[in-house]
Amino acid sequence: SHGIANVHLWSFCLGVRNALAGVITLTGLWFVNFGALATGTIVVVVGCCYMLLSSLAMGVADLLGYWRPRGGSIKGTVASSTLPAIALLTLAVSA
Repeated sequence: SHGIANVHLWSFCLGVRNALAGVITLTGLWFVNFGALATGTIVVVVGCCYMLLSSLAMGVADLLGYWRPRGGSIKGTVASSTLPAIALLTLAVSA
């Protein structure tokens, strides 16, 4: 029963961290839309970098054998890294 409680704690904290990353990125977009272009762009880049790097860390964990079953994170890694990568590439190209 302690294992289940630990999983609940971990999943809750991870969910809150993901929600905060989304809120930070949306806040950056709000700044961009309401006139603080430089500040908003920096906030969006930081939020997207966090989302992309944390997603890629999931793939590294899989390569190191921490993910069960091995290879099970491929779809999630690709899915969660695609949008932040597209946003960062779009910002880089448009700069």
